[in-house]
Amino acid sequence: MEGKGSRKRKQALPLHCLDTSQPSLVCSQESATFVNLEDGTDTDSDGDNVTPSGNLFSDADDESHTDDEEDILPEEELNYIDCSWGNIQSTSSLEISDYPDGEKLLIAPDSFDPYDLFRLFLTEDVLLLLVEETNRYSHQESAKTRKWIDVTTQEMKSYLAIVIIMGLNRQPSLKDYWSINSDIYGCDIIRRIMTRARFQAITASLHFANNDSANSSKPIFKIQPLLDILNSRFKAVLSPGKQLTVDKSLTKLRGRHRFRVCHQSAAQEIKAYKLMTLDSYHLNIQVYCADTGKNPESLPTSKSVVMDLMKDYLDKGRVVYGNHLYSSIPLVEALASRSTYYCGMLSKDRLGLPERMTKVFLEKGNIIGCQCQHGTKIVNWKDRRNVLMISSIPQHDCTLHSYSEEHISKPRCLLDYKMAKDGVDVNDWTVIYHKSLYRGFKWYRKLALDLICNVCVENAWVLQPHGPQGRRLPITKFREEIALRLIQEGIPVAHQLAPERSMHTLIEINGTTSKDGRRCTVCYRALISSGMLRKEAGIKAKKVLTRCDTCPKGPFMCLSCFNYSHRHY
Repeated sequence: MEGKGSRKRKQALPLHCLDTSQPSLVCSQESATFVNLEDGTDTDSDGDNVTPSGNLFSDADDESHTDDEEDILPEEELNYIDCSWGNIQSTSSLEISDYPDGEKLLIAPDSFDPYDLFRLFLTEDVLLLLVEETNRYSHQESAKTRKWIDVTTQEMKSYLAIVIIMGLNRQPSLKDYWSINSDIYGCDIIRRIMTRARFQAITASLHFANNDSANSSKPIFKIQPLLDILNSRFKAVLSPGKQLTVDKSLTKLRGRHRFRVCHQSAAQEIKAYKLMTLDSYHLNIQVYCADTGKNPESLPTSKSVVMDLMKDYLDKGRVVYGNHLYSSIPLVEALASRSTYYCGMLSKDRLGLPERMTKVFLEKGNIIGCQCQHGTKIVNWKDRRNVLMISSIPQHDCTLHSYSEEHISKPRCLLDYKMAKDGVDVNDWTVIYHKSLYRGFKWYRKLALDLICNVCVENAWVLQPHGPQGRRLPITKFREEIALRLIQEGIPVAHQLAPERSMHTLIEINGTTSKDGRRCTVCYRALISSGMLRKEAGIKAKKVLTRCDTCPKGPFMCLSCFNYSHRHY
């Protein structure tokens, strides 16, 4: 007899118990054939033997699917929920001509060395935008803050070189890149290129749009001019092949922003939707910019996001791959009407799905599939969990996949999807390993520097096989050469601003230490950081009559703390 706390084990439904009001296909692990549930006849008994490198889905895949479930984009209202679903047909009702051409490089660089490839995207228009808007913003704010020295194109190249080097040589904090202790931090090259004060001044003024004339109804106006130039350049340089993929990236934030988020866990992240080739060449990037002041109806739908990204690549017979965040019946139908195939993972909560595909309980290795009159196919395959796929590609057969001396039948659409996503995921990790230290940067500066110093570099790296050597340098070596060439074309060392140590002056006020003295700010903070109570730290901190006349608010400092605090200048 079962105990009070025992749970009843869920039993798998036998094939003859499945809902057969509409015919569908089931494939058992033992037979590896599609079985027509209506008449019991086999429709396809052939499969290809493939030797895998491992199981198709890792545990991380399971977790990511669950974590992103709340993040699924909303759908548009369905006009064809009453679609008639039947057997998967051997021939598709879609008449789409396959894309005939392969990938083509449309603009040839001067050479295929890393810097010339990078300059395909870091054009003079981009540099001019950065220089003009940074200087404009600095002059607008200079009356409130400080005297500004205009940045030049050469100095902007040096600035970008430092940002790239920061991604190659990660340090605990920004000031450590200018530390005089080169034996530990080893960043002498940055100290020779630019002073820390100048780097911070450029960072604080870095701008990409004119605040006076820009349309500020959406927060994305801060980087929209830069994004438009780069997207246009991405499309002009490369004509992609047949297969494309839709993905997203997240930029973490620390401060306030005006972006609407779908759920609380993403409140400190900015999403960017990306259209890429299978080699991770970025073709189109759109930043998710729903304003927090708008209604929820302003949120983009899964259909609108993909159609906007694909607007320049429709009507050509291409194939688009996407995950469950985008996949929906309206999207597949809309793409099919524009002569474009779609394949991707599907959430069981999407509207218009037949219940027998989402409610059925399958044994491990079984497959059930159906197809509507428009040619859209839905396949449900059970491995460690149910994997729901949607596809409009005519090839729908199962492929035998040998693993641990077992023959597991998997749908072809799942294998194609995994192949498309693997290339993108591998290349994405190369960028993550070289992320620069953007802590404390405003969101639009962080996003813009990521576009220039990561996305543009990755696009240039992907183009290397089009050269005569036909191979790629390691991404680290590739970034090193770009940074060194940017330094060579930047400001020469002799023309750098003089070290600003002399600008800070320690002055002494009149009076006595006991009556007019103030505690040393640096000593006091050091005692607090060591765990001492504020009252005790206030008593033990050294009292002095000297303060820095240059620093904001003129903090009181003893001589040793003054020298230590300004050692980077």
